[in-house]
Parts: sequence; structure tokens; C-alpha cells
Amino acid sequence: RFLLQLGKAIPLLWRTLAITGGYLLLLLFAAEEREGELFALLCVLGFACVLYCGLMLLRLQKGISAIARGEQTVSIDTKYMLPAMKDTAAELGSIRDGITLAVEAQLKSERMKTELITNVSHDIKTPLTSLVSYVDLLQNETDEVKRQEYLDVLARQSQKLKKLTED
Repeated sequence: RFLLQLGKAIPLLWRTLAITGGYLLLLLFAAEEREGELFALLCVLGFACVLYCGLMLLRLQKGISAIARGEQTVSIDTKYMLPAMKDTAAELGSIRDGITLAVEAQLKSERMKTELITNVSHDIKTPLTSLVSYVDLLQNETDEVKRQEYLDVLARQSQKLKKLTED
């Protein structure tokens, strides 16, 4: 357990260099001892490790591409991955979740803006329509009492419109 914690504390690059250096020393040892079978086995093992890491990187790359395309439900299969790559996949999942939250917040904000504009537009149209109607009535009215009533309505509606505009 101590060795695992110590290994995690060492940066990934240094761990990779240490493992690669140890592997190369084993290859040199096998080649000098003229151990053909051991050398061949180490070569096959090295090839398998490189292939395995390549496949894990391919999985990560596909996940990154899916997230970059905006796929919000993609998840990277971390089964049989090395711990460092599992951590990277988890971080990518966090990035995806953050993007999803940001998109949802943006959509909510856009909906609220649209609602606000719709409500304000409706609230302004009501007194404005009344003003236009009463101006038409006032232009055609000859009775002074009714003209005064229309002027009172126009004054009230214009004040209402002014207050709405200020608000």
C-alpha cells in the first residue's frame, strides 16, 4: 500500500521513464547473456504493453472527440485502464458535466430573457393601444364633455406608459 501511494506521488512522466528504463535494462541484460528466449519474450511483452497503452489512449481520444462534438451523455469506459488514465477519464467526465451545466444555465437565461421581453412588450402595448384608440376618438368627437373624458384617459394612460418605461 505504501509503494502504491509512493508511486502515485511521483509524476506520471517520471514513472514512465523509470519503467521504460528498467525494461530497457532487462532487454540489455537478456541480449548480453545471449538468452534468446528471454529476449524474445521481453520483446513480445514490450510490444503488448505498448499496444495496450495505445488502445487505452484510443478510448480516451474517442471520448474527448465525443465531448468536443457536444455529446453530453458520453462516458468513457475505464475498465482495465491504468490508474493515471482512469483519472484522466474522470477529469474528462467532470469537464463534460461542467459543460452540460453551463449549457443548461445558458438555455435557462435565454428563456428568461425571452419571457421578459414578451412580458414587457405586452405591458407596453396595452396602454399604447389605448392611447392610439383614444386619440382617434378624440379627433372625431365634437362633444366637449366627451373630449375632456378622452383627454383624461389619455393623460392616465400616458402616465402609465411613462411609469412602465421608467420601471
